Amino acid sequence: MLRKNKKKKKNNNSNKVLIPNLIGAGYIILYYQLYFM
Repeated sequence: MLRKNKKKKKNNNSNKVLIPNLIGAGYIILYYQLYFM
């Protein structure tokens, strides 16, 4: 049971890191589009 909780916590941490990375990638794409326009 303790192992399962640890795994779940790890997944939550990776999701917390992944979401800001996706937002950052979106902003980078927007900046590139502005540069090319």
